[in-house]
Amino acid sequence: MYICRKSIDNPVPRFDKNLEEFFSISQACIQQAQSAAHYLPLSVIPSRLDSGPSTQETTLSYPQYLNTVRLQISYAKDIHDTLVAAAQNISPAE
Repeated sequence: MYICRKSIDNPVPRFDKNLEEFFSISQACIQQAQSAAHYLPLSVIPSRLDSGPSTQETTLSYPQYLNTVRLQISYAKDIHDTLVAAAQNISPAE
């Protein structure tokens, strides 16, 4: 009786590459958390879903937080569009 072993086509992922990717992702998360703490010093209470006025001036409800993020994204997009338009005015496409 002849037993044929099937070869594995996919190489086994290397531990060092996975560890490097893990630390790269964790570093990006830490930088994002530091930026969030710097640019939005208010704490967010995700369990509070009412969008009414805050009882404390140092907290945001989750809907207020989402609105803040939407406004920041819109502002960043406006700045990007303005810079693209300015760059096109400086050197028009030929």
